[in-house]
Amino acid sequence: EISVNKATKTVTFTSPAQFADGTGATVNAAPTTYNVYRAGSYNDAIFGLDAVISASNPPAALGFYGGIDRTLQGNEFWQGNVFANGGVAREATFPLIQEAIDFVDEHSSGETNLIICGYGVHRKLMNDLLAGRRIENATTKLNGWADAIMHNGVPIVRDKHIDPAAMVGLDTSHWELYQNNEGEWMNKDGAILSRVPDRHAYEAAWFRFMQPVCDAPNTQWKISDLEVPVAA
Repeated sequence: EISVNKATKTVTFTSPAQFADGTGATVNAAPTTYNVYRAGSYNDAIFGLDAVISASNPPAALGFYGGIDRTLQGNEFWQGNVFANGGVAREATFPLIQEAIDFVDEHSSGETNLIICGYGVHRKLMNDLLAGRRIENATTKLNGWADAIMHNGVPIVRDKHIDPAAMVGLDTSHWELYQNNEGEWMNKDGAILSRVPDRHAYEAAWFRFMQPVCDAPNTQWKISDLEVPVAA
C-alpha cells in the first residue's frame, strides 16, 4: 500500500514491508528513507532557483554552477543573496521584502522585477493589502499567465513548485532560456505513436531539453524561514 502525506511531502510504502532482489535475498528489510525522483531524472535535472540563488555550490555530482566555485575568495560576485533566519519561522511582511530588494539594488545594482512565493505566503500578503485598503481584492494579470499582487511596482505571483516557506526575487534581465532544439517527438522504441491502454486511441510525447541560465546570481535574492499560514 502507498500513502501520500502532502503536508510533510512524504510517500510511505506499508506493504510489502521489504523488497527482494532477483535471487530472493532480502533487501532493505528495515524501514529506510529515500528521496523520490521522477523516473530518469536523477542527476539529470536542470539547475533550479535553489542552485542559482545560493552562497554555496550545488551538490558535487552536479558540479559548479557556471563552472565557478562560489566558495573561493574573489568569487563572491557569483553568490546569490539568501536572507535566512536560522531556521526560525518569521512573518512574511512587505518591509522584509523591501529590505531584500534594497540590499540587492545597493550591493549589485540588481533591479528586482518579479517575486515568486507559495500559496500561503501569497494569501497572507494579499490579506495585508486588503487590511491596509491598498487594493480592492483585485490582482494584475501578468503577461496573460499569472495573477499578481503589486509591491512598489514589483509583481508578486504564487507558484505551487516553490518552497512554501520561502520567496525569491528575480531580476529577469539576467536570465536566458537555452535549449538544444525546438523540440521533437519521442521515439526511443522506434515509433512515435503508441496505443493507449483500454482505449481506442493512440498517443505521442513531444519534448525538448532546456536550461534557464542566470549570468548574475548576485542580482537575485531569496527569503527563507517564512511562516506558512494555513487557511482556517
